[in-house]
Amino acid sequence: MNLRIFGSMPYYSVRIVIVTLFFFSITQGECWKIYSAISNANTPVELRELSFCDDHNGTVISANGLIYITTDGGATWLNRSLHTSEELMGVVMIDSLTIFIATLSVSTPIIKTTDGGMTWLPIEGASGYALRAIQFYSR
Repeated sequence: MNLRIFGSMPYYSVRIVIVTLFFFSITQGECWKIYSAISNANTPVELRELSFCDDHNGTVISANGLIYITTDGGATWLNRSLHTSEELMGVVMIDSLTIFIATLSVSTPIIKTTDGGMTWLPIEGASGYALRAIQFYSR
């Protein structure tokens, strides 16, 4: 925090960093330790859903349009957000490159990446429905 004095009135310059923490337990939930964190300056990160395709690759989405991807089991997280205010509802990570996300947007209810989150495209033919979840099943 920086304190500046203008006349007789103090002026505060504050930078707010909000952090979302990930915890892990190796004792079946009896004890927990901080594993990693996601920070986003000035914006709360309300995590909505998490999907891992293997032990290393995962995606987490937030209610306010943020997307984070990990390739090291959650130790670090990369911001792969869409720069949108669309409310993200569900995520499925098929492999390290292919991810599907359900949104509340009627015009683009499902978005997809095939390059690990570098680019996102809407799924054609899916418009008209606002989705609250997305899942894939295999037999």
